[in-house]
Amino acid sequence: MRWRLGSRWQAAATAGATKHSYARFDYVVALRTRIEAVTPFAGGEIARSFGQSAAGNARSNGVAVGSSWTAVSPERTVPSVSNQGASYRRLIAPMLAYDAADSRAVAVWATVRVQRGATPFWLSVRMEQTRAQSLVPSRLPPTGERTSWSLTLGVRP
Repeated sequence: MRWRLGSRWQAAATAGATKHSYARFDYVVALRTRIEAVTPFAGGEIARSFGQSAAGNARSNGVAVGSSWTAVSPERTVPSVSNQGASYRRLIAPMLAYDAADSRAVAVWATVRVQRGATPFWLSVRMEQTRAQSLVPSRLPPTGERTSWSLTLGVRP
């Protein structure tokens, strides 16, 4: 949804959920695994435009900042690694632990739009961070935080 908050300000919001579900049978160790997760998410952005285009009828420059959040708490039936061999521990358990972990993620971003003549340019900086919330050693869960940064430059010829 997007709202106009006066002549120069706008706000936007989004929310929803996704569902991920799979059941598998691992032939390496002949075990069944089931993971189901509903992942709610929400995000928002606020933007301000300024300046005029060359034609004088539209805003040509702007800035926006936003943030989004998501969480996942899957229902899972995942075998314990304590009774499994090396192949299971190295190949299967890490992938299952990642999918089965409770986790939270957040993203924040800032974007600047500048128009020069008829050509608009965008520069956007984004930071994303995720961390596992459930630590069950028998599943070899992921630990720590994962943070990524991105810088994007866009131009529309």
